Amino acid sequence: MLFAILNKYFVKTDICIGNRKHGPHALRHSLASNLLKGNTPMPVITGILGHKDINTTSKYLSIDIESLRRCCLEVPDEK
Repeated sequence: MLFAILNKYFVKTDICIGNRKHGPHALRHSLASNLLKGNTPMPVITGILGHKDINTTSKYLSIDIESLRRCCLEVPDEK
């Protein structure tokens, strides 16, 4: 049902979706990706999406190497 509603409004607004996926999961993927690009921490994204496990959230994200570098934590020098 949600897919039909989304599709109706994509058509009404003349948003060109081409062959791209545009259902509820695509919107969740887009939200997660945009939050990640905005430097939102993964645990926060996990909470926003309502996941209990960060591994579930990672399925919604397509992360390239540069994005991974931006998300990583610094390892302190041993002294």
